[in-house]
Amino acid sequence: MLENDSTRVDLYTLQSTDKNVDNYVCMIKLNPDHPVYQGHFPDFPVTPGVCMMQMLRECVSSVLGTPLRYQHVNTCKFLAVVNPHQESNLELSFSVTGTYNLQATLLSGGEAVLKLKATLTPEQ
Repeated sequence: MLENDSTRVDLYTLQSTDKNVDNYVCMIKLNPDHPVYQGHFPDFPVTPGVCMMQMLRECVSSVLGTPLRYQHVNTCKFLAVVNPHQESNLELSFSVTGTYNLQATLLSGGEAVLKLKATLTPEQ
């Protein structure tokens, strides 16, 4: 996930997925040794917001069994920094209504770090 070539090093691992009525919960484990953290930032690693959005999209695609992409992002709020050396376990809670209308919250240590409302569309 978040791959670049055959020397791929995963930024994260999707560990589990549960469904509760209309809501899904995914447990995600960050890889604190991923090269992205060497440059973002060397002395204080922070998970880039764009990487969190990509993780979210990939997890939703995996759970729904359909490759999806963002069509429109209504709101995206980054609420806290995610340092993979302090907390590498994330919880993604999301629901999809209608034609891929997504509402999601990403938690780190029980604290919301990202809230997103977006419309997804199948990749073509």
